[in-house]
Amino acid sequence: MHSTYELQFLDGLKPIVRQEALSILTKKDRLIDSRLSDNLKLKLKSNAKLETLKTISCVYSLFTCNGKKPTTILGDVNLKPILAEINFFKEKFNLDSFRLSIPGKSTTIAQTIIETISNRTGLEYVEDTGKLLIRARKSIYADDSWDVLIRNSIFPLSRRNWRIHDFRGAVNANIASAMIYMSQPNKNDNFINLMSGSGTLLIERGLAMPANKIIGVESNNNTLNICRENIEAAKIENIKLYNDDIRTLKIEDIKFDTIVSDPPWGETILNKDELKNLYYCLFELSNNISNPNANLIILSQEIKLMENLITKFSSSWELVNELRVFQGGYHPHIYHFSKKSN
Repeated sequence: MHSTYELQFLDGLKPIVRQEALSILTKKDRLIDSRLSDNLKLKLKSNAKLETLKTISCVYSLFTCNGKKPTTILGDVNLKPILAEINFFKEKFNLDSFRLSIPGKSTTIAQTIIETISNRTGLEYVEDTGKLLIRARKSIYADDSWDVLIRNSIFPLSRRNWRIHDFRGAVNANIASAMIYMSQPNKNDNFINLMSGSGTLLIERGLAMPANKIIGVESNNNTLNICRENIEAAKIENIKLYNDDIRTLKIEDIKFDTIVSDPPWGETILNKDELKNLYYCLFELSNNISNPNANLIILSQEIKLMENLITKFSSSWELVNELRVFQGGYHPHIYHFSKKSN
């Protein structure tokens, strides 16, 4: 059984990924930092199920081959365990093809590596759509070495089977999972997602563990229907949806332990004054419907606006964590607030 892996994730999520990974690892396992901000190396001795981690995008089997040139990959000592791992996943997923990411793909040595893998495993090389992803790069862990990585899944782990509708602006599932993890969910939570969109945050919370109440609020009826269909695909039954605007929403009988929101950002969505008003209402409503010590977790790229609101609501909410993350070419921040006890 291979024992060295690389966890890959969105830039900015490393602190949360580390916490989540440590929650399923044992003292025998060793999590090792790297020079990059979007991966961690893991020496695994337990039977931890890495594919169950919700905040990572990929798990790779990792092989580091000592040698300055990529020809070192073809040496028998290095190649034999690499081929064994490829054949393991070939059988596990019933695969017939692979693709290889390597610098200088058109060079003779790269083509020789491709031909060797194909001849020794029986997998066909298909450049862009091969089912098993293999990567080769100059090592980020050792000098004068090359890393070979074999993805442990056909698709990225960030892909969610319940997402039956692509929705413009939907929060990345790994980021949503990180936001839920930051809230430290428990079964007694009253949880609300304001401006819930297509339902990513609601579904990630529902799948994390049971809760006392899970509520979503969305003003756009078409978007709410998309949300409802995604929830049905996820087979979660205890989520209640409201077709309402947070600027007029009235909730009198429930106080919430966790409030999350992925509000719109950018003036292409709303003009500057509308955004200010919307964000102000988000904070004000959250203050009114929350329990003491409640979590408020917001994903936004409206940095200056958020800075102003952090100051304005400083008597009610304490900023306990802020992470800058990468999402589809944007760099929004996750803001984690705790309600102050007055």
